[in-house]
Amino acid sequence: MKARTAAAAELSRTEKQLERQVKQLFQQFGWVYYHTFRSQFSPSGFPDCHAIHVEQRRVIYVELKRTLKDTLRPEQEVYRDALLAVGAEWYLWTWATPPEEMAAIMLRRPTPCPRQTLPALLDEVARLGGMVQELEGALAECRHDEDDLAEALLWREVVIDVAGEPHALAARDIARRALAARG
Repeated sequence: MKARTAAAAELSRTEKQLERQVKQLFQQFGWVYYHTFRSQFSPSGFPDCHAIHVEQRRVIYVELKRTLKDTLRPEQEVYRDALLAVGAEWYLWTWATPPEEMAAIMLRRPTPCPRQTLPALLDEVARLGGMVQELEGALAECRHDEDDLAEALLWREVVIDVAGEPHALAARDIARRALAARG
């Protein structure tokens, strides 16, 4: 009997009422909250609301449904999958989602960057620097052989793609010097 009463109460509540509750919680915990007032001119499927917490450096996207029986539309699934694929926080909240659970998510601090990350990044920079040095050596060796030069220039593009701008500039400079020496 109690379950039936809870289910009936859940059905009588609207998504708009749920949105008001979610907005109140976000604002209570210091989030900048956004909900599209009229979505008729917005892309279909984008989450109902999102919030930003500057101090926590977090953005949360929330899809609201009245009940768990309300399923996501295919275009909502596209946004959900895309946001999750890039590491964004995406949640589906209904009247069955306890406010305490919502608050716990809002108050959760981001996991700090592990201490091992900095050495790993430094290793990657050193590795990429080594690639640039290898490229310079390869270009020096192949100045007179067009096939080798073409292969070295292809590797230059790989270094640019992998290394990013600082190493890309170095790789471009190396290639220019090799081409100038050849010409």
